[in-house]
Amino acid sequence: MLAESVPTFSNWDQDEQAEINDYLNSDRLALSADLESQLELAARVFDQVPDNSWDRAGLRGDGKEFTVQSFSSFVLHEVEHHLQDAKEGLRKVV
Repeated sequence: MLAESVPTFSNWDQDEQAEINDYLNSDRLALSADLESQLELAARVFDQVPDNSWDRAGLRGDGKEFTVQSFSSFVLHEVEHHLQDAKEGLRKVV
């Protein structure tokens, strides 16, 4: 969205990916380390967004519009879900 004017992104199903990658049965320490590194990358990328670019738009495959700002909010929302899932998974192990 920063490099193109209103790009279209393919659809992505996070639930399908969770099943394909078998997150539920993954090594929790490795998953935690991966989540941490991906969050650090996201923070660095979002930190570099110019102030006048947060409203730049993109389209999902279904045509729904989103912006750099709404995408960053979505990323944080998903992180919260991942952390809740990880806590639930740890409760089941203990």
